[in-house]
Amino acid sequence: MGLPKTYVDGYLVDWGHALFYEESMRPKQKARAKIQNPERKWGAAAGRAMMRSKQALASAARVRAQVERTVSKTPEVMVKITSKKDAGRGMARIRAHLDYITRNGKLEIETDEQERLHGKQPLRDLQADWSMNPNGTAIPEESHRREAFNVIFSMAAGTPAEDVRQAVRTFLAQEFGNRHRYAFVLHTDQAHPHVHVCIQAAPKYRGHRLNPRKADLERWREGFAEALRDQGLAANATPRKTRAMVGREPLKQERYHLNRKRGVTSPSPKPLTRQVIHAYHQQGRAWNGIVDALKQSEDTADQRLASKVEQFMKVAPLAQIPLAKQPGVIKRNEKQRKNDERHQTRLQKRIIGSNLSAALHQPDRETNDGRAKAARNTGMRKLSGRNVAPNRRAEVLLQPNAPHRLGKRR
Repeated sequence: MGLPKTYVDGYLVDWGHALFYEESMRPKQKARAKIQNPERKWGAAAGRAMMRSKQALASAARVRAQVERTVSKTPEVMVKITSKKDAGRGMARIRAHLDYITRNGKLEIETDEQERLHGKQPLRDLQADWSMNPNGTAIPEESHRREAFNVIFSMAAGTPAEDVRQAVRTFLAQEFGNRHRYAFVLHTDQAHPHVHVCIQAAPKYRGHRLNPRKADLERWREGFAEALRDQGLAANATPRKTRAMVGREPLKQERYHLNRKRGVTSPSPKPLTRQVIHAYHQQGRAWNGIVDALKQSEDTADQRLASKVEQFMKVAPLAQIPLAKQPGVIKRNEKQRKNDERHQTRLQKRIIGSNLSAALHQPDRETNDGRAKAARNTGMRKLSGRNVAPNRRAEVLLQPNAPHRLGKRR
């Protein structure tokens, strides 16, 4: 008999935190007007408990869906902030970037106000409008800080370009609609349809300047993938280490084009470092935990999903790392294990020696089996509320009830 689904849900959510983005595990928010408040019917405490249980079920369902997409190798979305030197630092570079993504006005550009501009003159008007921040201050031509961020949203080859544009439009409206000005352009000159987005750092009204961090990029990836799935397209957003891609980072654009000129098709694989091996072991442990939880489920669908995860791990061996090729790591791990065992042995001997020295030998208190019987020692005295057993070498502090237990075996 398998485990109830409630227990399996808890295991999946726990292991899912080690594999997926936090944003992908949160239940999808509904419109505020459609949320039913159970506190009115069941009371405050029962209503909150019911809401938490619903959120837990929704999180477990999203983890199952994320596991299904990952083991099925659903195409992964790509969100990248272009890291060119001095990108977005001043209006001169913002103007040059807008010229580049629109091919000097040949491609259509769409703004946060849903305006579609085509041609050189509308582009010049947009650049003149962007030269002033929403608060009325002018953006300098050269700035020491980023006045705009250039982001690329890309999808796998073969994805309909218009669907990618619509997904980016939906995501940008949700993420930056009332907070920052932005403009985006669709590019279809490569096999991978991608959208270039330029986002102003200054807020529209009140708020903080845009300063994206790693957690923000993770949220953007999941939001973009969610928008694509709403369009009916298969899209996924997971960390590289979850898919056994650690240590195989893609080449930078400059190196990629240089290799193409030289005729180099595939770069030589990098040796696995200690950090890569550690990441593999962590992800392998989490995947094994998900397999064990799904196997013990009473639901046949979970058991079928467990079989898919096992097949995925055979193709991408997350738990079986070629440690034989890393003699330095093996030597260090073996040395650490021996040191731990040696320290444990010394600690046990110290504890045993302390117990033997505390149990004073009393030949006049022999028992039938020949062992010394511990009795209340008249030579013991009180010291700060504890008994002290006199010994030839040292005085051993004992608990208040220790004299009654001396000599007894556990």
